[in-house]
Amino acid sequence: MTSSAQPAIDILSAGAVKTLLADLARAFLDRDGTRSRLTFDTAPAITRRIEDGEPCDVLVAPPAVLAGLSGSGRFAVGRKTPLARVGIGMVGRVGQQAPDISTEAAVTAALLDATAIIINQASTGLYLEKMLSRLGIFERVADRLVRLPTGRAVMERMADAPPDHIGFGAVTEIEVHKALGVRLAALLPEQLQNYTNYEAASSAAPQAHRAADRFIAFIGSPDSDACFTASGVERI
Repeated sequence: MTSSAQPAIDILSAGAVKTLLADLARAFLDRDGTRSRLTFDTAPAITRRIEDGEPCDVLVAPPAVLAGLSGSGRFAVGRKTPLARVGIGMVGRVGQQAPDISTEAAVTAALLDATAIIINQASTGLYLEKMLSRLGIFERVADRLVRLPTGRAVMERMADAPPDHIGFGAVTEIEVHKALGVRLAALLPEQLQNYTNYEAASSAAPQAHRAADRFIAFIGSPDSDACFTASGVERI
């Protein structure tokens, strides 16, 4: 069966691994002849989509999302495959100096100096709010928090932001949106860094076509190593 005739698999994924999933889908097409329909969203929105019954053959999301959906019976979570982990970085504007965030004290000072703190409403933003509480400054900066729906929205806001605005995002999302005029200014220091892990699970529905299982097997095999290298995403 040709790729044009082969039924496509529907893949719903967190946006932080968008570049990796696009590379994996292209490589799987070359290898298996199966096309993929890719949809990306935030972790909370992914849960809503699944609960609303959106078709999905392969789900790529943080472990907490998969665990939360385990009761739905829609995914073979017992056979889930660890995929990748993504850290958090500060978004900088090209040509603009970014504040020092090399230590916990420097991060605290930079956040207190900022007139706006731009974060998303996905896993990265949720962690950053917890980090602000851990640093003991959440109440002091709460009115400066700007919560945007997606990582791309953060990049678009930061592309035109003045120097006293500070933004954060998943490293992969910063890198993929460089064309907007943003750059990875710095990583959070290790003592504050948070890596979001992503796992993949295939549909448990009896009628689900088994190309989804073949895709899961492919992304967990050494045959997909080149995709991880090209996208700069760390395999786990």
